[in-house]
Amino acid sequence: MATRLTVLFVDADQSFLDKYGILLEEAGYRVMATPTALQAISMIRRYKINLVILDLTHQPGAGASSIVELQNGYKTSHPPILIFSVLSESNELQKALKLGASDYLVKGRVTPSEVLRKIRQMTVSSRRTV
Repeated sequence: MATRLTVLFVDADQSFLDKYGILLEEAGYRVMATPTALQAISMIRRYKINLVILDLTHQPGAGASSIVELQNGYKTSHPPILIFSVLSESNELQKALKLGASDYLVKGRVTPSEVLRKIRQMTVSSRRTV
């Protein structure tokens, strides 16, 4: 039996987690969730995570710097980080990419099937590099 890939959502919006958690579980992923980057760090130290999905707007005082915190939680290589946020200002998104995010999607501008397609693409890449 193939090992299920694990996706970690870092988002405080429970309705978002419910919607996308079900979508990913039905697609065969193992889904974990936490509301803050600080809690995510302890989870990434304990579990093999294949993709982190981070909402910048729910990180108290941290924003894009949450990416650095998450990457520092890994002793060696880290999984890709997908920003999935309502933020659409190019400055914040460019900062997130410079700090190490792999890609981003803007909530409300993509369909669930587009989100799933991006996650599949990123977890295939992660399988080869992590």
